[in-house]
Amino acid sequence: MRVKKLLKVGSIVLASIALVGLVLVCTFLVNVFEGSLPQVRDAVPRGVDFYVHKGNIAGDFQGVSDAFPYVPVLTELGKDPHWTALKRSAWYRDIDRVLRDLRRTFEQMRKDVPIVHLVNDFIGREVQVAGRFGPHGFADSKWCVYTRVSMKGRAGYGLLRRNFVRDELRKQGVIVVDQDEFYKLTAQGKDYYCARYLDCVMIGNDLELVRGSFELAQGNTSKIEPLGPSGHYKDGVQKPLLKWMERTKVPSPNVLEFHLRPEQWFPTDPDLRNWPASIQEDEHNKQIRASFFNLGSWRFLSGTVVFEPNSISLQTHLVVNHNKHTPFQKDLFTAEATPRRDWMDQFFRMVPGDACGAAALRMPAGGFIREMVKDVFTKDDRVFVDEAIRRTGKYKGFDDMVGQLETSLLPRVGVIMRPNRRSAKSVQTFPVLNESPFPQWTMVFWVRKNRVGQALSQPLADLILLLDKHRAAFNIVTAYKLDMSNTGGYSDAAFEFAIPQVPGTGNVAVATYSDYFIVGNDGPFIHRVALALNGKVPSMKDDKDFGEFEVEMPESINGVAFVWAKNLRKVVEDFVAFGKKLGGVMDGAWALANRPRAENLAFEKGGFKGRYGLKSRVPDDERRPGGAFHKAVNDELDRMWAEHQRKSRIAGQAALEEFGHLVETFRTAYLQMVLTSTSLQIWSRVLGSNYNR
Repeated sequence: MRVKKLLKVGSIVLASIALVGLVLVCTFLVNVFEGSLPQVRDAVPRGVDFYVHKGNIAGDFQGVSDAFPYVPVLTELGKDPHWTALKRSAWYRDIDRVLRDLRRTFEQMRKDVPIVHLVNDFIGREVQVAGRFGPHGFADSKWCVYTRVSMKGRAGYGLLRRNFVRDELRKQGVIVVDQDEFYKLTAQGKDYYCARYLDCVMIGNDLELVRGSFELAQGNTSKIEPLGPSGHYKDGVQKPLLKWMERTKVPSPNVLEFHLRPEQWFPTDPDLRNWPASIQEDEHNKQIRASFFNLGSWRFLSGTVVFEPNSISLQTHLVVNHNKHTPFQKDLFTAEATPRRDWMDQFFRMVPGDACGAAALRMPAGGFIREMVKDVFTKDDRVFVDEAIRRTGKYKGFDDMVGQLETSLLPRVGVIMRPNRRSAKSVQTFPVLNESPFPQWTMVFWVRKNRVGQALSQPLADLILLLDKHRAAFNIVTAYKLDMSNTGGYSDAAFEFAIPQVPGTGNVAVATYSDYFIVGNDGPFIHRVALALNGKVPSMKDDKDFGEFEVEMPESINGVAFVWAKNLRKVVEDFVAFGKKLGGVMDGAWALANRPRAENLAFEKGGFKGRYGLKSRVPDDERRPGGAFHKAVNDELDRMWAEHQRKSRIAGQAALEEFGHLVETFRTAYLQMVLTSTSLQIWSRVLGSNYNR
């Protein structure tokens, strides 16, 4: 009986102590009965310029949370020899340096406050960052970090009001003072503001942003609207993610959300602000990109990144200002999505298995040809082509020729590439004046049909025959008929033209084939495309990864692109090998800029200083061509140029090799797009090298 009574009294005492402790905690630290904020994103003001959200971070670091910020995916990648090679690169060393600094900071936090766990108590459930760009973009932006915290995290926040905690923080160089209903933290001369509502802690460098976020978290939307219910967020983040979940049957994806306002960011970056005006004439890749996309028209960019084992999926939604588009871009963005069965499925069968990349896009064929010639050809080349076309007597010039031909072409264009493996056929016996490892490529155009279903390919066949007839005008050394008889289709005209000036292959091949007009820089490649179309060699449709992507495609689509890592790696290897043997004539601008230094070195090393004392006293006859000083300066310039070339090659080789190793970490990549006059939607997916279904 005494034992029972003792236990009863003891339980009452313990309950009383617990109740008193609970009251003290609720009074001085945190209310353990308070609820949770339904949606952290609803605390973000609608007018922010950038926003990133990630949930379940603890799951990302499961098993290694005590060693945060070690990332499990890096551990998996570390087993790949190509990733091991990448870890020796400069960019990875920069990342690793930051991670090491973070690890030291977090290890110190564990020692100072062992009861609190960074991942489990502060950032493990949900974190998001939002803000507005400053005059220099991200560098001086106004930002706020939002995170769901555990009960210990809430209690830790409550301790900021205690003087003994503030005194301890002051010793660490952090000053905490009250700022209205918030806390103001000053560290290293910079002010930060903290607020908490329920389980959401907000910390930022701008008081008004933190204040607005706090009011939204409380449900006060009378002055500020939240980002979550906005149309841009729903169209760019929520709707695409829901479609992905329905398609893949994944109920709770591991997803990162983002929302960005390029129209606010790009003007803060000198390169982006002046783009495309800043692009040089010889920067052909940039010029091609500028033809398709005008960065000045980009308004909102939203989307999600979904992480799966050895696979990453990206969904993006870009809102554009069509009033800033060029005529070609307006045509591109207003081209209607077309059912796949009408054109895209045919293209899939055309891509041979040895291709490294392929893309097809619904757009005006004539506009595409004009833009490519403008972007790839120099001004002198364009004048030459225009004059050569006029000399045929059939066309008034390049624009007239394209205008007549485009009436026979549907608004669809496909491009296929493979490593440059020159065959032993026909024109390959001719010299290539411009050696290059640039891939072999083929462009596919769809030919219109008349009312009875016949392809309107005669104007295109006439063009090919015209090129054969006027070879000299186009610098064609000779021409060979391309035999397409064994491909399973028919051809009205197919030729391989030997033009040694064409980089890499020394030829241009052109053919009308079945319902297509095909142009490329290698005749055998065009032949192989025809074989693939008719099932005589393996095509993209036979690739096991293609089936993985095909189920994700909508019925109507504007464009697709594919990349095969194993074949792209061969292209990189070609460029690496080419770079090792590349020499180069001294660049005139470089010589002009470096001649003063060469003169100083020649004056010091060549004995001229001992004879004349000052460089200005070197006699004119020694400065003139053939003179001793002139020769010494040129010798020094040659030495400097050789060293410059060597260092440039080393840097270029390293970059190419890093890219090659990066390519080996994935197996295939896929992209699809749908365009409207005011938007571009992109879905893409990358399969890792170890991906298994």
